[in-house]
Amino acid sequence: GRDVELGRIDPDVSALQRSLRREEWNVLLFIGKAASRTPEDDAGLVFQDDRGSSRYVSHSDLGVLLRDVRLQLVILDAAGDAVSRDIAGAVPQAVADGLVRAGVPAVIATSAPLGDEARAVLLGTLFGALTDGEPIERALGEARKALYTDGDLASALILTLHTRLADMRLLAEESLPEIVAQPGRSVLEELSRPPGAALAPEILRLE
Repeated sequence: GRDVELGRIDPDVSALQRSLRREEWNVLLFIGKAASRTPEDDAGLVFQDDRGSSRYVSHSDLGVLLRDVRLQLVILDAAGDAVSRDIAGAVPQAVADGLVRAGVPAVIATSAPLGDEARAVLLGTLFGALTDGEPIERALGEARKALYTDGDLASALILTLHTRLADMRLLAEESLPEIVAQPGRSVLEELSRPPGAALAPEILRLE
């Protein structure tokens, strides 16, 4: 059958670059903080450096990093941090727009961080719909409906799709995966990160 292979990497840009260079990944899930330090800055994501300190990386620099790789989808589950609280929710959306302009086929961004349960519902439904051959727009719509019927309207309303794909299809049908768990763990457990690892990106390869 077709699988989803999960890989977790250290939350620093060098580790992400190495992983993207050595392996062909399709989906990047980032859980952490999106920031805009000043109104003139590119909005970006907060990673860590090799000393464990926060490292701001603009969406322009991320676009260069993600260029010429097989990445099909980036999911930004990020808290916005900006000089004004009024625009904090727009910061992840600005990062998403920048990544699409840089060539990432599709980005799903939140305007506020998701809880573990909401994230599990989103990812489980999203990848289930993609497995069924649905385009990304409809797959995200199914995830929103699942959140709504689960009693979480707030989470359903903060998800935004950014893409330039005319047909909304990320992968050829033969490339779509089935959802499988790592040994001894369910898929939802694998996709729901413990709070202590909030900054670590999750990489998923669809085979």
